[in-house]
Amino acid sequence: MTNDEIIAELERMIPMAGGALSNELTALGEKIKADQIAAEPKGAPVVRDVPYAEDADGMLTCTMGNWENEPTSYAYEWTRDGLPAGTGAEHLASAGVWACTVTATNAKGSTAAPPSNEVTVE
Repeated sequence: MTNDEIIAELERMIPMAGGALSNELTALGEKIKADQIAAEPKGAPVVRDVPYAEDADGMLTCTMGNWENEPTSYAYEWTRDGLPAGTGAEHLASAGVWACTVTATNAKGSTAAPPSNEVTVE
């Protein structure tokens, strides 16, 4: 059951409850609403540490970096010699100079980090 479903059920039950129980149900509903608001991110993700790319035996990998404001998803984009070359946290390497960019998303928006370090594959 989601918080919204719990709140709806409490609101349905409050009129049927009497006295102290009604007050307790009202207080519980307010606490759930407050906790839900407190859990929401304050804004779009903010990058704190740029993603890091490396070549491990022909497989490029990219970390997500470190972020504030609780991202819920990450999108990875690779460039080779400055041109778009693929997506995903891992990518099969071929000759060129590679870098990755990570975009983090939460309920408040999306933010792209600066490109990672460059990885030269020969």
